[in-house]
Amino acid sequence: MPKYYFQTENSEMCYTLDYHLDKAKDEGLTEIELFEALPMKDSLFFWCKKFEALCEHGCCDKMCEGYDPCNKKSGKCQFKQNTMFEPGKKVKFEIKLILN
Repeated sequence: MPKYYFQTENSEMCYTLDYHLDKAKDEGLTEIELFEALPMKDSLFFWCKKFEALCEHGCCDKMCEGYDPCNKKSGKCQFKQNTMFEPGKKVKFEIKLILN
């Protein structure tokens, strides 16, 4: 699983380091500070990748219009991401700009 980072301590979405570095390069930044995304334990919620929404466990089933099983045996939806994240420690990254 790739490592994720929050842009700020109050960000709701976390992204990979490459995403943040590409964004920083586009903005001409030479360094960025991000917050490590740490997995939450015992969350009552999950992330639906199909609808990009926070959902409560128990509401994802075959009645959902976005339901798409991983395989015919498990019955688990491929869009259900059980790992939720919270901001951890702040880390700093230097941006190496590539000149053409």
